[in-house]
Amino acid sequence: MHNYIFTECSNVIDHCTSCQVKNATVICDECDSTTPRTLNYKQSECLDCSLNCLKCLDPKPVCKECQVNYFPTLNNYSCANKECYTCDGYTDDCSD
Repeated sequence: MHNYIFTECSNVIDHCTSCQVKNATVICDECDSTTPRTLNYKQSECLDCSLNCLKCLDPKPVCKECQVNYFPTLNNYSCANKECYTCDGYTDDCSD
């Protein structure tokens, strides 16, 4: 049996501020909030949210809440400064 010793969660999982050890595996409970982040579904990694997103969920991660004056895209992977039904991610053009 191995003993794992570390002083901070972020030494094991980048941007992790609270963690625990289960079955010799470090599980992250909370990511730091310096930028919007979410835990992946295995709680083994802190993922950055997409640009202009305030809160997100894994997978990808999907945006749950956009910053003020930004709107979710149809797939909720990101937030755009225009609200539309179809967005061209390359040109930022919208069509209804």
